[in-house]
Amino acid sequence: MIFNIGSKDEKSTMYELEFPSPFDFNTAPTIVWSYTNGELLSSKVSGAQRTENGNTIITEGDFGYWEVTSSKEIVW
Repeated sequence: MIFNIGSKDEKSTMYELEFPSPFDFNTAPTIVWSYTNGELLSSKVSGAQRTENGNTIITEGDFGYWEVTSSKEIVW
């Protein structure tokens, strides 16, 4: 998982990437899942972690925490 902080004119986006096997010459990763919304913008300490129930906890350095389902519904 990668948290792209964006810029002051953009939104931050969280990506889950799948990288090709070492024997695959296509070196571009595949975006498996991503999440953003109009309120998600953080230029400081931020990240994301997948939980056991499949939800994603997103930490936004200037705000706090988000929990998002795999269908991109905000839980809290």
